[in-house]
Amino acid sequence: MNFVRAVKLVLTLNCAQSARLVSDGYDRKLSRSERIALRAHLLVCTACRKLRRQLELVHLAAQADSAPGGRLSPQQRARIAERIEGSQSGGPRSD
Repeated sequence: MNFVRAVKLVLTLNCAQSARLVSDGYDRKLSRSERIALRAHLLVCTACRKLRRQLELVHLAAQADSAPGGRLSPQQRARIAERIEGSQSGGPRSD
């Protein structure tokens, strides 16, 4: 991606594009300009930050489901419940 296109992406990324990049980030490594554009958008967009947290929870649950036996440990359940509560209240996360 050339420099002009990279700058344009950073300056014009909208919520739909941001949501796509958040999702794509779980499937592939985002390019440097995509990562920068996404970070910039997430700095100013509460809705997209919330979406990112929700997708992170889905991703964690999917990983846990693929564990042997397909069951979550009590610690995993508590951690996921904490994150869900934090994302719903908009409170700080404990990463």
